[in-house]
This record gives sequence, structure tokens and C-alpha cells, in this order.
Amino acid sequence: CFMGIQSVSILFLYGFAFSWITVPRIAQIVRKYKIFRKPSKRDLHWRLIPKLTGLSFYIAFLIVAFAFVPYVDVQRLSLFLAGGALISYVGIRDDIFELNPFIKLFIQLIAVGLFVIVDDLVIRELYGFLGIYGLPSGFDYAFTFFIGVFMINSFNLCDGIDGLAAMMGIVMLVGYGIIFYVIGDTMFLSFSVILIGGLFAFLRYNLAHKNKVFM
Repeated sequence: CFMGIQSVSILFLYGFAFSWITVPRIAQIVRKYKIFRKPSKRDLHWRLIPKLTGLSFYIAFLIVAFAFVPYVDVQRLSLFLAGGALISYVGIRDDIFELNPFIKLFIQLIAVGLFVIVDDLVIRELYGFLGIYGLPSGFDYAFTFFIGVFMINSFNLCDGIDGLAAMMGIVMLVGYGIIFYVIGDTMFLSFSVILIGGLFAFLRYNLAHKNKVFM
């Protein structure tokens, strides 16, 4: 991987600065136009707290994505942006008007399917975990879809607890970033670093007692 500490620092600072500036602006728009959904039984808070601010992360990716076009597999970049757009839509739609669970699941399956079908990102081997090695044909696809949807929704459930989603995201992305660095995947390493920076800035507003926001 040709990324050095200077490149990583620039990407981190970009993600941090972008979120620091845009998160309160998005929250301000949400409050001004009252883009709220009443808290439901699954919510841990009773106040009308702006969500939608996670949109900042996707916008940050879009801005830098074009810089990667000459250097990366454009198909993989397109899959990442398309999958991110679908998941962003589900999150935004559900935060404003509670989305039908079956429609939400269907869109999430499409987002995961972009990588499973097009990019052949399939879990076919567990390498001895729980005594399991190769997965049977067909079951490997079902298992991959299950893991993908499970990860999306389990992470989403953490958002209502102050700081938990962002802190978990930082820890996981550091782990992923190390893996991407080792295998030389510059694009996903860059996105991981940008998001780590963005999450650190987001914590400033997510942990605030006044003018709190959620993703």
C-alpha cells in the first residue's frame, strides 16, 4: 500500500473537518423544517432529537470518490456508492416516516446483493470456526446475505445510545483499516480513515447535552 502517514493524516483531517462543519448544519435544517418522526417504542429517547446527520458521511465519500476514479476499479467504487446510497435512503426514510420493515429488509438485501452477486463477495469458508470449514453451495450465499443484513441492523440499533454507534464504528474501522493497509486496498483504507475522522467529530455533537444529534 503506497499510502503514508501524511496521506492518512490528510484524509483523517478531511473527514473530521467535513463532519464538524456539516453535522450541525444538517441538524439546523432538521430543526428548522421540523423533519422529525415521533419517538417509537424502540427508541430510548423521548425528545425530538435531529437524526439524518449520518448523511454527512456519505456526502464526504461522494466528494472524494471522483479523485479515486483514475486509480481504482470503477466497478467496485460504483458498487460502494450505490450500496451506500440505498442504505442512506433507508435510514433517511425511516427517520422521517417509519419505513415498513419488509420494504426496509428488501432494500437492504439489494444493497448487500450488489456486493454478493456483482463483486462475488461471498463467505464460503469459516476456516475451522466452531469446527466448520467450507460452507455448502447455496447456503454460503444465504449466510452472506444474513450476515450483511444483521450487521446493518445491529449497528443501527446502537445509534439511540449516546456515543455507542460512533465508538463502535471507530474501533471496527481501525480494525478494517489495518486489514486494508496490509492487503494494499487503498480505496477502502481511505474511506475507513475518512469515516474514522468523521466519527470523532460526530461524537462532539452526539454526546452533547444540548443540541444533541443522532446519525
